[in-house]
Amino acid sequence: QAFAILLCLIDLCINVSFERGGKYKVVVEDTCNHGGLEYAYRLSVQPLKPDFSLLASPSVLNFKQNGNESLFVQALREDGFNGEILLSIADPANDFELTGGRIPPGQDACWVTINAPKKQ
Repeated sequence: QAFAILLCLIDLCINVSFERGGKYKVVVEDTCNHGGLEYAYRLSVQPLKPDFSLLASPSVLNFKQNGNESLFVQALREDGFNGEILLSIADPANDFELTGGRIPPGQDACWVTINAPKKQ
């Protein structure tokens, strides 16, 4: 019973490719056996937009002079994106350096090291 309730709360996404053009029939049914005129269902049909977003942990880094910090970066791949992800520092003029910033195809995470600028 608890599992069925959980399924009712999930927004489902199905990716389908059709080999030929033509008319297709889509049937939307409620897995919890609810339904009727008092319920609203939304169906979105659109081309896939392969993309990704990133999560980093920790979210704040504190550097000691001439120090470095490690960061775990996780990729949330969307709509079938499976390409390589290369990470870099947005403003390299500040002299921070990033090493290990590559998430290979088919993988979802990597560790990176950020080196603070060298102080004289």
